[in-house]
Amino acid sequence: MKTRAQLVLSAACLAWALSGCASTPPDEDPVQIKLKEMDTRLERIERVINSIVRQLESSGETDIPSDMVGELVMESLASLDQVAYVRFASVYRNFREAKDFGEFIGRIGANVEGD
Repeated sequence: MKTRAQLVLSAACLAWALSGCASTPPDEDPVQIKLKEMDTRLERIERVINSIVRQLESSGETDIPSDMVGELVMESLASLDQVAYVRFASVYRNFREAKDFGEFIGRIGANVEGD
């Protein structure tokens, strides 16, 4: 059985992987393009996971709370893929209503404008 932290990390990776790929030009083989895109995405996912694991290992903690994993995942997704970030946040932050999405997206927009 997976721990909650493992489930949080798995859900984040899945959300990011499924957040979409670029559209395929009409003169190229769409299957080959999608496979290349997925390979690239999987490599990026692997790098993100390794980075999170290194951060957790370097914390020196023997028991790592799932909220620490969740926050690291949120930080990683925010810089990688905004759609996956919102998808993960909607589950991780337990959005209940459309206004929860609106407020969260508003904060993202304010942070981008403030940078």
